[in-house]
Amino acid sequence: FFFQAEDGIRDYKVTGVQTCALPICRPLVVLARLALSPGPLTAENLRVACWPDDKGTIGNVLVTLTRIRQVLGDERVRRTEVGYTVVNISSDVHEFEASLQVGRDETHTPEARLAEYDHAVSLWSGPAFDGFRAGYWFEAEAQRLNELREQAVDERLALLLELGRHRDALSEVRAAVAASGLTREARVALLMTALYRCGQIGRAHV
Repeated sequence: FFFQAEDGIRDYKVTGVQTCALPICRPLVVLARLALSPGPLTAENLRVACWPDDKGTIGNVLVTLTRIRQVLGDERVRRTEVGYTVVNISSDVHEFEASLQVGRDETHTPEARLAEYDHAVSLWSGPAFDGFRAGYWFEAEAQRLNELREQAVDERLALLLELGRHRDALSEVRAAVAASGLTREARVALLMTALYRCGQIGRAHV
């Protein structure tokens, strides 16, 4: 997942091959936790969330925060009375969840909802926080986000069927079932529906 300063000057990519301004992993982990928090976090919050097996110390956290502030500037990583927070930095986690929320809103047209689902799904390039060595918070958050991604895929496929784009849905749901196996019953049901609507009735009953 990436983090982008609102002025567009820098991108900070947690996973993938894009060059980032922060040279080592731990500052990126701490920055990720700050960027994903709705409010300030204490040094103890960051220690527990960002160091695996409870091996970090408050000193580790403070040194890491100093390194982040040297790159981003004190105006972006602020210390408040209750903890640390970041400002003017966005995350594609928030972007994904915002698009998913609009996609699920049935007051919008199906076409508009599909566009939001398309955008939400396109933000993914692999499992959430893939390769992170961090604390329990990231493990739980990764599970939550990965499940949301799977739900978004299924809901998008269902919307394709609703719009009558059966052949498009069939090719995509086949790929989705191949990726997840038969573990997601709703996805298998979508495959059966797509096969039936494409005239492949025999396969739909296999």
